[in-house]
Amino acid sequence: MIQQLYAIERKAKQDNLSPEKIKELRLEESLPIINEMGKWIFEEIKNTLPKSQIGKAMGYAYARWDALSAYLYDGNLLIDNNLVENAIRPVALGYA
Repeated sequence: MIQQLYAIERKAKQDNLSPEKIKELRLEESLPIINEMGKWIFEEIKNTLPKSQIGKAMGYAYARWDALSAYLYDGNLLIDNNLVENAIRPVALGYA
């Protein structure tokens, strides 16, 4: 599912879409995937040990679901913060 979401983001970038068109694309193609993922997490979290690694990850996602899916509604937002993390990594590691 995650790979599908990133494939949609690559498509938007390759097609050089405007923020409004990115939003439209995300709502049309990404929203159903996000909804499916949310349903899966909601069902599986009941059968997962809360202190296990996957239980912690599911709990984190479940508690922050609205924030994690906010990018769908704004074509200016990115799906992740990799650009920022890559930019600050040298500082965080003491190389800058």
